[in-house]
Amino acid sequence: MLNFFVGASPVPAPMVLSSTNVTECQTQACIDAAKSVKDYVDFNVDPCTDFYQYACGAWTKNAHIPDDKAAVGTFNNVNEENTDIISNILQGTYNDLINNSNSTKKNVYYNVDNDDDDQSNIDKQNFHQIQNYYNSCMDVTNIDTLGATPVYPMVSKLFEDFSVPKTSIIEDDEQRRILFNTQYADMLTNALIGLFQQGIETIVSVNIGADDKFPDNNIIQISQPELALPSKEYYEQEDILDIYRNGLVEVLTAMISKDSNKTDSELQQLQQQKAQESNFQLLSNEQIQDLVNRVVELESKLANITLKEDQLQDPTKLYNPMSLTELQEKYPFINWSKLFKSLIPEGTPEPETFIVNTPSYFTDLNNWLLSPLSSEEGVDLQTMQDFFMIKVLKTWLYAMDTDTRRIWRHAWAKISSGTFELPARSDTCVNNVVGSFGHTIGRYFVMRRFAGDEEERKQVNDFVTQIHEVWLKRLNDLDWLDPETRRAAIEKVGKIKHKIAYSIVSPDIRSPEVLRDYYAPIKIKKESFFENELSIVGWFVRKAWSKVGKPVDKDEWGMSPSQVNAYYSPNTNEIAVPAGILQVPFYNYGAPWYLNYGSMGAIVGHELTHAFDSSGRMYNGDGNLEDWWSPETSEHFEDQSQCFVEQYNKFTVEGPNGKSAKVNGQLTLGENLADNGGIAASYQAFQDVWNNKKLSGKQDVKLPGIDLSPEALFYTSFARTWCSVARPEALMQKVYTDVHSPDRYRVIGTVQNSFDFANVFQCPKGSPMNPEKKCVIW
Repeated sequence: MLNFFVGASPVPAPMVLSSTNVTECQTQACIDAAKSVKDYVDFNVDPCTDFYQYACGAWTKNAHIPDDKAAVGTFNNVNEENTDIISNILQGTYNDLINNSNSTKKNVYYNVDNDDDDQSNIDKQNFHQIQNYYNSCMDVTNIDTLGATPVYPMVSKLFEDFSVPKTSIIEDDEQRRILFNTQYADMLTNALIGLFQQGIETIVSVNIGADDKFPDNNIIQISQPELALPSKEYYEQEDILDIYRNGLVEVLTAMISKDSNKTDSELQQLQQQKAQESNFQLLSNEQIQDLVNRVVELESKLANITLKEDQLQDPTKLYNPMSLTELQEKYPFINWSKLFKSLIPEGTPEPETFIVNTPSYFTDLNNWLLSPLSSEEGVDLQTMQDFFMIKVLKTWLYAMDTDTRRIWRHAWAKISSGTFELPARSDTCVNNVVGSFGHTIGRYFVMRRFAGDEEERKQVNDFVTQIHEVWLKRLNDLDWLDPETRRAAIEKVGKIKHKIAYSIVSPDIRSPEVLRDYYAPIKIKKESFFENELSIVGWFVRKAWSKVGKPVDKDEWGMSPSQVNAYYSPNTNEIAVPAGILQVPFYNYGAPWYLNYGSMGAIVGHELTHAFDSSGRMYNGDGNLEDWWSPETSEHFEDQSQCFVEQYNKFTVEGPNGKSAKVNGQLTLGENLADNGGIAASYQAFQDVWNNKKLSGKQDVKLPGIDLSPEALFYTSFARTWCSVARPEALMQKVYTDVHSPDRYRVIGTVQNSFDFANVFQCPKGSPMNPEKKCVIW
């Protein structure tokens, strides 16, 4: 773990820009905020040496990662609080929800013309729908009784779609291989159709979303799939592959072995019975070992032709339009027309254009499948079928019995998370409800927690608007922008829209009737968690494909109301701030204002800056992917961006078993620019309020018992957002796969580039947190 402590040494006092006649706040919110500062800040650490340790050190000394968690931190803590709230809602009654709600009836309960009694009855039905789903997930006894048998019919269906000729079946040591070729393209297409209908991607990933060049229209986007392991780097480590192979053998033995040593003889008999009913043959342990070895070898070859994460960040390189004819001519390993016709709703015209994000991957895949130089370099049908089967089994693992899930959890912990214990079942089921019925449970979360009053939403929107206006003002102060690029940038900022707290259009969570109709296709049974999952997954898949040929719904949210997150969308040029993050410590309605600017202000500034990060800058104010920068200004941006890449490339994390890895400055560039631009914009907004506090109604209030200026507390509030402790395995995965830098370096990298930070904490030039060279764009 990346925590180190600095011994007690003379620590410079933070500079106080304006502290005369500052009153001390004695409200409960201020008392709580002061206690929080003491709980987190290590005052024995020099903030100019290691500001992350200064701002988080007192907390990290006592932080403990529970056995079922990969990390703990501010985001995790708030997410747990939200999970507890939702769990409490789902374990209570509808009347409990209403009686304990903070909402006013007119704002969040109902927003329709019908009688309130009618809406109340519909609201109860909606509540009972998600409660029944939650209860079916909590019915572990029934789930454990069934073992892995619910997935057998799906494996059988796969074998029907992708039927391997007898002469290709591998038995014992004798291999009679039939290599894949164009003769089997239709068979592969049938298999992919069935897998896509379960939401499973294997060798092809398909997404329906806004066309970057025509963002009002949806278009089918085709890309390389996600790998089974977190990234292709994992396939380059033999010790990881050994763990992975062993884990697969263990979990497949539990799910589909005829030689299983299950202590539960009834379950073993049930598995044999259900396999027979599904026309699915259980395998011997020897067969399982053999197929795992072959499939992992196939996955390794697949990983070898995929692009790394840092190669997928430039939207101009991902935008490669092709006609259906071009797709079929370039990549004939499947029947593309048949694939799309089977998934697009009946009556929808077949699209004329598709976007291929990763053409090099599909060229290599096509050559691998259809043009092997020898039989050893081709893909045999049996291995391909086994690969698909493992994909099906792993996809549905989360809905299987406890023993099977625990086996896989142990294997995955050694690879990626470091977390061996299963999470509390109630947490798992809450996450399932949020993922499946996000708007319905979001409605009830808002009623219980956020209050939902329009006045509070307006207050947050005003806060966001102020930082938005500061961003606009800052554009006029940047001398490296040429007039024409500045004009277009100002136009883009002016068009950025805000979505605050929860959806009020698509769907309107204030209307029970709207939510009922929105989720109507999902059929929930009290007693069958797996059948419920099938219904939910089917609905999501159909909903996604129904977008083909339709305009983009710009009122649709990309997150549910209870999520602890925020986002910027370049195609719609909007930021969204869900209700889940609008609470302590990110946003505190009663605490001194400067704390909110350090935390939520920096988050809002971060999302606004995404409009001008390394990829967001390539979209104009209407969400079109186009080059609107002058060559000189664009060159300056790229030069300054390289400064950030080099800075963050120097940061290192310690992984498991003595391994270490450097942060990928190119992969994380967009987020690093957003962090740096976000804190700069929020600090300027903070100063504007400071200088105009009489006009804004803000008061200078000192936290009781805390001898830090508002400026210093602004920065500690910012850092507190990213205080965390993570397991080494989780840190290593983050470095390989996450576009965000590790939390520690989100703080250090940002303050190192801030002249304001150095002034506030009087950091000597050349000190670790105030280096001579600073990277600044926004």
